[in-house]
Amino acid sequence: FPVGNGYVDDFESYAGVVPAHFGVNALNTFQRLPDPDAWCNIGQSGPVSGGNSAIGTYSGTYGLEMGNEPFSITHANVCNGLIIGLDGTGSGPLELSFQVYNHGEEGNADDGVWVSQDGSNDSWVHVVDNWQSLTVGAWTHIQGVDLSGVGVDTDGPFYLLFAQEDNYP
Repeated sequence: FPVGNGYVDDFESYAGVVPAHFGVNALNTFQRLPDPDAWCNIGQSGPVSGGNSAIGTYSGTYGLEMGNEPFSITHANVCNGLIIGLDGTGSGPLELSFQVYNHGEEGNADDGVWVSQDGSNDSWVHVVDNWQSLTVGAWTHIQGVDLSGVGVDTDGPFYLLFAQEDNYP
């Protein structure tokens, strides 16, 4: 796990290859099994385009995209997640900031940013939600998200999850 304090990631250095400290889930919402219509992409599944609107990434060639596969016509309910393993040993308080683009998200229970000490199913704590409240069609800078003060031990290895449930490409 990379050191959590000062960790910065724009996905550029991976050039579409999922690194060892990442986990990618692209699942059916109800069965929680892999689904070909699910899209959790940093370039490993196809070019990062910003979805059907071709908005591009915030900075550079790569970024995280989630939703239905861009050319899907099924509108299957899918649940996507990018899990990042980090090590906060000796780091003290950890804060998260990131850029997000809202394509018209509706609220779902799986949406948001979560943190867990061990990654088990019942240990995730929601630290960011309300994707649907963000300005549609614009980049939003989310900052000052306290990862250390939410009841999860981040003074050691822990997991950070960006998750989204959707039924639209």
